[in-house]
Amino acid sequence: MVQTEDPILEIGEPLVRQALEALRAYHDARDGGAPAEEVERLRQIAESASKSLSIFQRDALHSKDR
Repeated sequence: MVQTEDPILEIGEPLVRQALEALRAYHDARDGGAPAEEVERLRQIAESASKSLSIFQRDALHSKDR
């Protein structure tokens, strides 16, 4: 885990890693000629991980404003 001065960033780091890993898996499958069903499954996982990260970041920013 990366050490930062902001604990919110440290808490969100696993979500960042998950989103990047999911996106990488999707691109590897797509570019590697995986079956369409597998590519779509990985795309949906990547999209879900990205949305979860986005929601976390939004909520973290809003909690700092309070």
